Amino acid sequence: MLRYCGGCNPRYDRVAAVNSLKKRFPHLIFCPYEPGERGCAVLIVCGCTARCPAQDVPADIPVFVMSTPESLGEATAFFENIRIEETKNELAQVLRSAFDDG
Repeated sequence: MLRYCGGCNPRYDRVAAVNSLKKRFPHLIFCPYEPGERGCAVLIVCGCTARCPAQDVPADIPVFVMSTPESLGEATAFFENIRIEETKNELAQVLRSAFDDG
């Protein structure tokens, strides 16, 4: 899920940064974050280091706050880890099904 700040003091092109992540991870769905919704992770895109919208996100799902252009590399690593976890979960589900059917 994706959440942008209000854009009152952007120091970099937030949309371009997110588009870069979308190209790198085409299998992920970057839908808007709505409080109370559940997803596998939340990307909060802040235009500056004040990180205003990072205040009210759930503590029980992975969250990454991108607040500088330099944090794009860290966001990439964050999503690589999400992809690894999803793959592990899918594999575990396949194995459980195989043993349950057998």
